[in-house]
Amino acid sequence: MTGSRGRWWSIALGLVVLGGATSPASGEQDFAGAGLARLLAQPEEVGEALRRDHIALLDGGDAGLFELLVIFESPLERVMHLLGQTGRQREYRTDLESSTATLAAFPDGALERQHMRFLFVDIVVYLRYRIDPDRHRIDWTLDPSYDSDLDRVEGSWDLYPLTADRTFGRYRTRVDIGAPIPRFLQTPTILRDVDAVRQWVDSGGTWRP
Repeated sequence: MTGSRGRWWSIALGLVVLGGATSPASGEQDFAGAGLARLLAQPEEVGEALRRDHIALLDGGDAGLFELLVIFESPLERVMHLLGQTGRQREYRTDLESSTATLAAFPDGALERQHMRFLFVDIVVYLRYRIDPDRHRIDWTLDPSYDSDLDRVEGSWDLYPLTADRTFGRYRTRVDIGAPIPRFLQTPTILRDVDAVRQWVDSGGTWRP
């Protein structure tokens, strides 16, 4: 275990100094430290996946919760800006239909009507997105004012600066469709969808699946 942890320190150090990175601003130092601590605490196989694919799935022991770590080859503020444009999700999400729309905009986010196709079934949900630029966090949950087709949808992005040009993201999602679906059937879809987000962000919003 000591050898694995030593390799993790080497990986983290390489991430921090890559490209002559500058230190994060004082208001971001706590978040940067938390991000690196999170990165260092993962098993070696997670580190290998991050180095190879820039995305890794964690096994948290909760069948309903999916948690992934992502490394964006983009500065923190750019990642935050693009992910905060929740109305653009059809650009990288192939499951969304054309009737998806932004119903309302708020100072801290938006209300989105999302029309999805899942296993040839139409699903409509109303999601309230909240964006916290100070904490570099975006989260979403079902809006109780509307009648959604799913019992539970929630998720979040937490972002941390790794270097001047790289960002570490922690993604969480939990969806309850009313019937149990084996985790091994959901995993490939989750990985594909989050990797599509990564590619879209790293392209500056120009990449398309």
